[in-house]
Amino acid sequence: MVLALTNSAATGRIYNVGEPQAPTMAERLADFARVAGWRGRILQVPTSELPEPDRMPHNFAHHLAYDTTRIRTEIGYEEIIPHEESVARMLELERAV
Repeated sequence: MVLALTNSAATGRIYNVGEPQAPTMAERLADFARVAGWRGRILQVPTSELPEPDRMPHNFAHHLAYDTTRIRTEIGYEEIIPHEESVARMLELERAV
């Protein structure tokens, strides 16, 4: 946000902020597992086979697409923390809760 606030080219513009390529849920879980040092297997099962408390409360059946090209090309946005470190930080935050 600071980049957009301090760059006059951003005036009146709307930007999507996110990863250049969003991973699938399975890819994101695999990243967390790798960074945490977990060597188990991640299995995909139908929601109906999970106990109610373990089900995701949202419907992810739809596709969600966004493009971060504008913020990257117009005002030079880029990630300042490498992916592996950001995953490690997220795990640290989750463990602290």
